[in-house]
Amino acid sequence: MRIRKNISFCARKLSDLFYDLSIFFKKQSTSLYPFTSINDLDRQISILLPNLLNSKTFYIEVGANDGITQSNTFFLEKIYKAKGMLIEASPSLYEKCFLYRGKQNIIENYALVSPSYKKGFVKLIFGNLFTTQSKTNKGSLEHARKGVIRKLPIRKLLGLPKDHVYNFFAPTTTLNSLIEMHSINNVDLLSLDVEGNELAILEGCSLEKGHIKNILVETSDYKTINDYLINSGYFLIKKLSGHDYLYSLKNP
Repeated sequence: MRIRKNISFCARKLSDLFYDLSIFFKKQSTSLYPFTSINDLDRQISILLPNLLNSKTFYIEVGANDGITQSNTFFLEKIYKAKGMLIEASPSLYEKCFLYRGKQNIIENYALVSPSYKKGFVKLIFGNLFTTQSKTNKGSLEHARKGVIRKLPIRKLLGLPKDHVYNFFAPTTTLNSLIEMHSINNVDLLSLDVEGNELAILEGCSLEKGHIKNILVETSDYKTINDYLINSGYFLIKKLSGHDYLYSLKNP
């Protein structure tokens, strides 16, 4: 009995060690190659907006995930010592941002909404990178499921349970409310990766103030988002991928 107890204790401690090592190796991997965006978005930003490549740059990333995975702002912090605000609705991913990003960043746990949305919480479906609003149609659930599929079969080989999507409630606010709360006067880059809620979030930005200079937005509704940003005084710099668009303020 004592032997089994000691083996069990050692196994638990070993699992803790491997968890800590996974965090260490993930952070160290970025020292070798700090560009973590999908579709080379961060490298394209560095070419198209070279004025951002300095320590005075302030960014906001909405849909920050864990702070590293597919982040469009991580390279600005890692290479150029820039800082900003990371916003993530999922509590589990929000907590990981504290592990992977520098203390100089503001990290907030909210789902951003339009000013017309008056409820204090919104129901979401966790899907990791595909976390989305919980809607009555089946499409939102299927979309979320795509975000938790692991390409490596290690869990199946070890007999571990699959990742699951699940519903959760996130506190709501507008982006402008967070900007005012933290007394932010200038945003050099706003990155939006919010799985279909782009327009609602942009409506809550108070773009008429002219304090957000550049916007990178992932959207499947280009016409609606493009019309809104053009009417708000922005112009399209370039389409960076099949669904990512980079805009800049005409008269900053």
